[in-house]
Amino acid sequence: LFTPAGRYLESWQFLERLQHLPGVTVTPIPPIAFYPLAYALDIEQPLDHDHPGGTTFTQRIYLCHLDPTRPMVMYLSGYALIANALTELGSLLQANQVRIPHRYFDYAVPEVLDWTFLTIRQSAADHHRIVTLLRDLYRGPWVHTGKSKGGMTAIFHRRFYPDDVTATVAYVAPLMLALEDPRPIDMIRDELGDGACRARIRAYQRAMLLQRAAMISRLATYSQQSGLPFSMGYGTALEYAVLEFPFAFWQYGPSDCAAVPGPGATVAEMFACLDDAVGLWAYSDPYVAYYYPAFYQFLTETGYTAIYMDPVADLLQAVPDPTYAAFAPPDADLVYRPEAMQDIVAWLQTEGDRMIYIYGGWDPWTGCAVELTGAADALKVVQPGADHGVTILGLDDRDLVLSTLGAWLGMEISPSAGKLAGEVSAPVRRPLPAGGRPPGR
Repeated sequence: LFTPAGRYLESWQFLERLQHLPGVTVTPIPPIAFYPLAYALDIEQPLDHDHPGGTTFTQRIYLCHLDPTRPMVMYLSGYALIANALTELGSLLQANQVRIPHRYFDYAVPEVLDWTFLTIRQSAADHHRIVTLLRDLYRGPWVHTGKSKGGMTAIFHRRFYPDDVTATVAYVAPLMLALEDPRPIDMIRDELGDGACRARIRAYQRAMLLQRAAMISRLATYSQQSGLPFSMGYGTALEYAVLEFPFAFWQYGPSDCAAVPGPGATVAEMFACLDDAVGLWAYSDPYVAYYYPAFYQFLTETGYTAIYMDPVADLLQAVPDPTYAAFAPPDADLVYRPEAMQDIVAWLQTEGDRMIYIYGGWDPWTGCAVELTGAADALKVVQPGADHGVTILGLDDRDLVLSTLGAWLGMEISPSAGKLAGEVSAPVRRPLPAGGRPPGR
């Protein structure tokens, strides 16, 4: 008789506590999965955490509430978060969860984009402030996680605020060591697939550019039908997409060389393959602008990959000297600071305890996987044959990962609790802003 009233009172008291958090606006939203309560929290963040009394911006996060005594999973995105979703760790741990977009992306955009405040340290401070706000409400162990650029973001947060969480699980998080790190390209050129497969991919790339006029005509039709403008020019977009193809093919699949159009393929089949793997939408004006913050970070602090030109270098006309700076904000000062990642890697190797790194063996970004020295209490797992969408439950070493994490958190973790519902990997290369399966970028 009294249980519903008691639960109602408990919910009301929890909501009231949320509403009293300083600088936070709370909006109840429909709960997902097994969560009884969910909220969108609009959090006022300093643009410059070194001067918190100055300009602020609003960062919207999604909180799924289960029980204040259960663990808290803190999911950090490297991009935007458009909707709430269940994370793999939230399900496995039967935990509360909070999902957080990255500063300067949708739902975390300052009114004035001063690029100098888009740094690893400032982003980490955003996340530290969220932990500080919610820590008194959730007393269980905290674990944070993220995928690809989100996994990098979790690592960066842990570097500067190592005591905010008990453990970190970073999925497919590369750690680049140069402005144009060659290691992913080394994998594509020499390791992924067999010689015949790599030759088929190269032949397809060349065929695309040898039929330049037909492909540009198709791209123009694509632009008209989608309503997406390509101010960079159809030839430029085509060449960047063709250069991207082998990376995209291995990063998210299908990783089946039979799917690559061979001799006798029609123009329509060849064009569709490029769009399916790379996503031609990514070179249109709104999406290029959407990814300005990511490329600013890549080109100033985190580094990125090199561009694999060799198969088609002699066929490039629109962009004979391609550069990822073409995708960065045109008004930004792009000065690469290698010391940022040098500091991160050195810390991870010596002091990065209770960290789990998960990679896919077919993912080119695994060329930039963390290199552990044994000095830190950390675990690295590379799943053979897996791509950028690898999950804990898809690992051969699943039990090792769960037992290691469970030991750090002081709990047993059953794989049967994992549901893999609603979670989409957010890749370092361009994900779909609105959610959905990222087509290789």
